[in-house]
Amino acid sequence: PGPKGAAAADLAVILALTVWDYFIHNPFCGLAFTCHCKLAWTWAEGWADCNVHNATGPRCPWCMCKNFFDGWGCVLVNDILVLSL
Repeated sequence: PGPKGAAAADLAVILALTVWDYFIHNPFCGLAFTCHCKLAWTWAEGWADCNVHNATGPRCPWCMCKNFFDGWGCVLVNDILVLSL
């Protein structure tokens, strides 16, 4: 494949990751970690009921990623989970 094929492949990956992040991230998080994240119109609405907001008890490791490495923990967690699929 030439440059046009590579650009199309790059665009497909970007589109797939955007769809993942927007539509699948929160429901998958809720399913994987039983944390009450859900599908919603915005990411903020999707994690509004997540147990990461609780004062005590178990907290969702995926939603807590913003607390690690100055927020870069989310990039690491998201990339690893996407690659593992």
